[in-house]
Amino acid sequence: MIYMVNHKTQRFYWLGLNQDLFDSWCVVKVYGGIGKKATREVWEPCESQVAASQRMFDIENVRRSRGYVYANTNTPDDYILTPQIIT
Repeated sequence: MIYMVNHKTQRFYWLGLNQDLFDSWCVVKVYGGIGKKATREVWEPCESQVAASQRMFDIENVRRSRGYVYANTNTPDDYILTPQIIT
C-alpha cells in the first residue's frame, strides 16, 4: 500500500494492488480530504498483475507531479519509486 498526501491541498491518496472475487488484479485507489469524512474508493480492474503494477506506477507518478509526497514511510521497500526518494 502506498500512502501519499498533498499538504498544500490537504488531500490524501492511497494506492494498492488486490485481487477481486474473480481473481482479477485491481488497482485500489482511496482518496479524499485530510480530516474529512467523505472519501472515495475505486477498484480499477487490470488484465494481469504486471498490468496492475504498471498502472499503479503511472498513477503514482501523476500524483507526485501534482504535489503529493509519501507519508508514513516505514521501509523503502514499500514503494515502487524507491530510487527517486531514497538517497
